[in-house]
This record gives sequence, C-alpha cells and structure tokens, in this order.
Amino acid sequence: MTISPAIVLRRYSTHRSPLIHFPLSSIYNLGDAPPSSRNTGSKPIIQDLQWTVHDDEAWAVISSGSGKEAIFKALLGRLRISPHPPPPGGLFPLLSLPPNSEHTRDPYTSISLVSFRHHSGGQGGAFYDFTARYGAMRDEEQRVTLLESMFPRFLEMRREREPKFAWQREEGSASQTATRNSEPDESMLTEHEQRLFKDLVERTGLRHMLDVPVVTLSNGQMRRARIVKAVLKRPELMLLDEPLTGLDKESRPRLLDLLRELHSTKQPRVIMGLRAQDEIPSWVTHVAFVNKGRVQVGRKDDMLQSIEAHVLESVTPLSKMATGSEKKGRTVVDIKNANIAYDNRKVLSNISWTIRLGDRWHLQGANGSGKSTLLSLITGAHPLSFSLPRLSLYNQKRARIPTPLIQSRIGEMSPELFDAFPRRMPGMTVWAVLGTGFEGTFIERGRGSVGVGIGDGGLGVGIREQGTNEFCWDGIKGDKWEEVKEWRIKRCWEVLQQLGPDTWEHNTPPGRSSDVSPMTREFAKRRFTELSRGEQRIVLVMRALVGRPPLVLLDEALSGMSDGMVRAVKRYLSEGGLSDDQALVAISHWEDELPLHGHFQVIKLEKEEAFST
Repeated sequence: MTISPAIVLRRYSTHRSPLIHFPLSSIYNLGDAPPSSRNTGSKPIIQDLQWTVHDDEAWAVISSGSGKEAIFKALLGRLRISPHPPPPGGLFPLLSLPPNSEHTRDPYTSISLVSFRHHSGGQGGAFYDFTARYGAMRDEEQRVTLLESMFPRFLEMRREREPKFAWQREEGSASQTATRNSEPDESMLTEHEQRLFKDLVERTGLRHMLDVPVVTLSNGQMRRARIVKAVLKRPELMLLDEPLTGLDKESRPRLLDLLRELHSTKQPRVIMGLRAQDEIPSWVTHVAFVNKGRVQVGRKDDMLQSIEAHVLESVTPLSKMATGSEKKGRTVVDIKNANIAYDNRKVLSNISWTIRLGDRWHLQGANGSGKSTLLSLITGAHPLSFSLPRLSLYNQKRARIPTPLIQSRIGEMSPELFDAFPRRMPGMTVWAVLGTGFEGTFIERGRGSVGVGIGDGGLGVGIREQGTNEFCWDGIKGDKWEEVKEWRIKRCWEVLQQLGPDTWEHNTPPGRSSDVSPMTREFAKRRFTELSRGEQRIVLVMRALVGRPPLVLLDEALSGMSDGMVRAVKRYLSEGGLSDDQALVAISHWEDELPLHGHFQVIKLEKEEAFST
C-alpha cells in the first residue's frame, strides 16, 4: 500500500480498549422512556444492540432504512441509549481514555458526522429559494468561490496565483477582506496542513474547482468538499452516511481509495453508512446490518449471505414494465442550441433536446456536467431561460409564461428541493405537503389544503396549445373549482394509499384506491418535521406525482429511502402511476437507482455537450 506523504502515521500503543462499545443496549428517542418496573416503556428504535468496534477493524453500518441513521445519531448523543455503557470508558473507551494518558476526555469533541445537505436551509427551518443561486451567478458580490466558502483558512495559499475570473482580480474584494480580517493569528497554516490540503483537493478532483463560485457546483462536488472539510478538522472518528450517493462512476473509486488510506492511518478512523444494495468496499472488514430494529454484527464475509438474502427478498416482481408511449405525444419541452456560460466557464454548449408526452428519459452526466443547469432551464428557474431564443415550453416561448405557472405543470423532486422544503416547527402535515404539489407552491393554501386554483391566487395568465385547451389555466372558479377541489382531495388519498406506510412497512401491494386504511389516515396527520429522512423523501415524491403533471422530474429521488419505499415507488410508477400522457426525466448515475423499471431514452452530458440514444 502506498501512503501519501501528506498523511503521516500517528503513534498508537497496543492498547486494546475498544473504539466503540455497546454492551447490550437499546436506542430510544430522547423523550421516550425505556421499560421499568413501573411501566412497559416506549418502543425502541434499535433493540438489544451488542456491538464492539476495535481499533484494527474497518466497519460499515448497513441498513435498508433509517437504522444506520439512528445508530449514528446515538453515537453523537442525539438519541437515548439505555442502559448506557458505564464509566470510565463509556461508549467510546479508546477516545475517553487515550493510551498513555491518566486523564479522561470528552470523546464527542473527537467525532465528526459529515452532513450531505446541499445547503444549510432556511433560518429556523423556513423555506429558502434554492433557485436563487442561478441569479447569484450574475451578481459579482455573491459569487463566493469554493475556496472562500469552505476553506477560508487556505486562501493565503492561492493569493499568489492569477485568479480565473475577472471579478476575482479586483483588489480588496468584500469576501476576501472579511476573511483576512476575521482570521486569528493562530490560524497560520503549518507546512503539514498545506500539504494535506493540496493532497485532499487533488485526490477528490476539487483542485480545479477551488476558484469556481460555490453556487455553480453540483451536489456530488459539494459532497466531496464536505468530506475534505471534515478531514481537515482532524477528528479521531468520522461517520459518513451514504458518502457515495450522488457521486458519478469516476469519482466513487477515487473517494473509496482515499477513505481506505485515511482509515488505515487513523487520520481519521472512518465508519461508513451504506444501503443494503450498495457494494461493500473491499477494505471493510466488519459489518453491522440493521434490519427491522435489530442489528447483526460480524465479519464481512460472514454477513454477506444475510444481506444478499435481504436484498433478494425486497425485490417484488412487477406485473408490467414501463416502456412509455409508443405513440409520440405533444411537445412539452423544446430546446435548441442552448448555451450557458459564467465568465469564461462554459456550462452548456449547443444543447438541443425535445421532450414529448409519454417519453421516459434518463439524464446522465458526471458531477458538474450541467445536469442541474439544464433542468433549471426547463423549470424556468434559471434567469437566462427568459433570453434563450429557442426555448419553448408547451409550444410557447418561455418568456411569455410566468414561472409559477410553469412550476405548477411540473412535478419535481431533487436534492436541492429536499433541503429547501420548509421545516419550520411545528410544520405542515403530510396531507398539506401533498396539497402544495398541485400548484407547485411551498405553503399550505386553501380550504382542504389542496390549493386555491391557478388564477384565483393572482395568476391570470394561461397556457394555450395550438388547437387545444388542455393546458389552459385562466383561473378555476365557481362550480368548476369545487369539482377540481373534490378531485384533488380524492387524488391525495389515492397517492397516500398507494405510496404510504401500508405498502413499504408491510411489503404488501396496495388495495383499491378507494380504500383508505387507518394507518394511511394517521400518516396523513403526522407533521412533516417529525418524519425520518426516508419518510420525508417519499412524501416529496408523492408531492411531485399527486397533480398528475405533464412533466415529472425525479433527480436522485430514491436516495435515502428504505428498500420498502424504493419498491413501492417503482411498483407504483411501473403499474400505472405514471400515464402515457406524462413525460418523465430521471437523473441518476446508476441504472438500478432509476425510479421505475423499463426502457429509457438516454441523454448524456459530456464536456458541456449532449448526446442522446
């Protein structure tokens, strides 16, 4: 094994204190009480966990749902462990009682969980306009680079180089001046820190991205940047939950090789959270497999059979494969020779793409290839979509159509939307979240929480295709609105029953859409803020589908879901949930992560250009 010169081995004794030690404990929500002689207590999230991690082992925590997330939260002190491992070593004997030391320390100061949120979210959980970043690209004061945003301590290393952008060459820019003034004297970089930084950004493919405005970076590029930032803080233990999701095929092996080297040198130790269907890296020696609230632990080779059996069990044969409509429908999107560039950085070059009703498209491309930018033109979120001369939506020029009206005709689920969706406490109910999908809004509106009817909300402009009124929305009023509202309420119950907990907790196909189970009704009342990450994701997929929009955009929509949820979505879409009168664009780096089974047309972005098959 070749060790990078920037990663220097630390000295460790042969001390055999475990890194992590769960003697026999259960994990609960913080407000829940474990069983006692006086009461039966609350149901644990994880029951009877017995798990010991030694310093010479490499572990992955694998689950098909939120189990690995619960274990990571417990390790960070965000969930209750009962009984808690006793002192002096507690949960982290090696970190609490370092070798050759007579004093204990707080182990939580040595642990880092890398968050893969694309943005920090709105203040207090409020919605923030994630599409505003495209406008910020034209505002020089807001174009903060990746280096300035994520790695400000390392700006001194770059000041001798000629900046790539004209706006960066202005002396005394607000962002750099603020950074210089805020840097304390002790922040001077050591030679080792400089070598480590250069090595990490080179091996993660970020070296050429440091001077790029951070708002232009893709989800996968920001994931890599967050890992680098966490390593630079030099924790003793780094927890990574699904670090490979959203990364292109070229980036995954490079990142895994880096994580292997970091773990082998203990700079830092790494524990990864993976999905059951993910390939386990070759350097992982042990696995903790979470399934239905129980955890099996053991050597990787001994655990593979149980994991593979679980994956096979979770695959449900479908009665129908989705192939899209053989007869081409009307045009929904028509882009010809689109070009997008920021200063001297070209993002899209001469892109042409036509999407028709009934189409099933798989949009591919490496991280940073322009996939998000291309979709922002389709949704009307990108300000340059107004000025593109050959961009038409529903057979009308983009500039003639109000953006809210476009968004009401597109069902969208993406990492950016997931992060931005409002979570201000107490938050909307699941029912209200679905209701926002009919008009593409982010607030609860109207009686019944299913909207007010486009036009009644102050939008009096419609879309009218030549020879048809199918896409005409001049406002829904009077008896017509009551009819539409009744259909929307019925449609919410239908989607909840078809994609709700009955289908993914019990692994049973849904019954008739008119039958609403008690479990579904209870789920509809729950607060969105109280749901797990997987539950929130599937609710937002329901939101994208509930209005039966002509165009559905699903960007990495299945990531973070349990096997049961993934199965429910694929079954629903493949067996009639997506009609021949709807077009689908799915974005994923892997075919097994596509949201339905069947044949897709492929459009691939390479070096700012598009190639379709």
